[in-house]
Amino acid sequence: MAELRQRNELLVDRQLASLDAYIRGRLEQIDRELELVSEDRVVRMKQSERTRIEADYRTRRAELVERREAEILVTRLAAGVLV
Repeated sequence: MAELRQRNELLVDRQLASLDAYIRGRLEQIDRELELVSEDRVVRMKQSERTRIEADYRTRRAELVERREAEILVTRLAAGVLV
């Protein structure tokens, strides 16, 4: 049981690291694009995109953290003899 919990934590840690790296890259890309843009409509669009990415990040991160604390149960599903 301890091994399953440890494997689950390792998997979640990897997924969190991957998510963090992806989001960091996306936000850096948007920031670079914002530096080059001067039109107000495009600036608003990029700012909205950044806000949406940040909200999505918070949601996905919370889901992953919740999975880290998943309850692992061992339950017998069937008993008998196969012929």
